[in-house]
Amino acid sequence: MHKNTHINIMFLINFAYTLNKQLTPIRTLERILVLRRRRIMVSFKELNEQNHKIAERTKIILYMIKDRDICNTDVTCDLFFDLTDTIKKHMDLEERELYKDLLTHSDKAVRTTAENFLSGSAAIKSVFKHYMKRWCHNKNLRIRNHDQFVQETTELFDMIETRMIKKTEKFYPVVRSVYGEQMAA
Repeated sequence: MHKNTHINIMFLINFAYTLNKQLTPIRTLERILVLRRRRIMVSFKELNEQNHKIAERTKIILYMIKDRDICNTDVTCDLFFDLTDTIKKHMDLEERELYKDLLTHSDKAVRTTAENFLSGSAAIKSVFKHYMKRWCHNKNLRIRNHDQFVQETTELFDMIETRMIKKTEKFYPVVRSVYGEQMAA
């Protein structure tokens, strides 16, 4: 290891340790090495903004689709597909940016939490894919039974909302414990 690199790492360890006595020097070094190895490309601020946007739009879409005439408009369709694209991108972003290091973390509780949320993500993606196949075709809604569409859309959006709440309360704190507050809003 180059002498300056060694000095920089030792300085960072001592500095971080003095700021946060909860971390041992070894744990501090582990965190620094993880952060040096892999730069996180997303912040909690971005994730929270995306969650807020999804929550807000699901409420608007649910309101709009209840009226069959409004449900059949191009505006509703555009908003609906913008929302579904946002949901897909958000889930892909989380999987790409957050799970990798958590699944290989030395702390079993961190790994277990990541595994649980990743499997939950896979389940939602499966339900979401089935829903899209049933009700959508080439960026158009195919609604044969309006009441059934409203019911299934409400159930899907409720599932997504519950997931966002659980992530905020249980998953993001674990992510913060691993990556630190540099991701904080």
